Amino acid sequence: MSEGARPAPAADSAMLDAARLFNERAYYESHDVLEEEWAESRGVRREVLKALVKLAAGMYHLQTSGYRGAGSLLSSGVAALDALPPNALFFEVSPLREPVARCLEKLATLESGGAVEWVEDDLPRLQLRPGGSARCAPPPCV
Repeated sequence: MSEGARPAPAADSAMLDAARLFNERAYYESHDVLEEEWAESRGVRREVLKALVKLAAGMYHLQTSGYRGAGSLLSSGVAALDALPPNALFFEVSPLREPVARCLEKLATLESGGAVEWVEDDLPRLQLRPGGSARCAPPPCV
């Protein structure tokens, strides 16, 4: 580390871990990291983390075929993000919002008895904004 450079705060490290786990489709583990950060946060950051906790939990339910819970949590997570001021978000929204919308559409098809094909672009990614946190790799192919 160069002189004058400071290590990332623990919260940044935890968010990098949460993003990495989320993008590796380890949604349960990502949820745990996010929930721990949420419990220790206050104000707008707490609300942002609450939305991310819901999204991670929703993706976990989707992964484990808990479709009703997945739909509820994903919808609630996106609604919580929409209620926040854009400058409060420390991650890129479109890699989450657009794929979550596709997941919800496919969930509706599954719940009505239809079949769906999942592709990599259907999976949301958690990408922290530049300026203190690195962008995360996309999830592996479905």
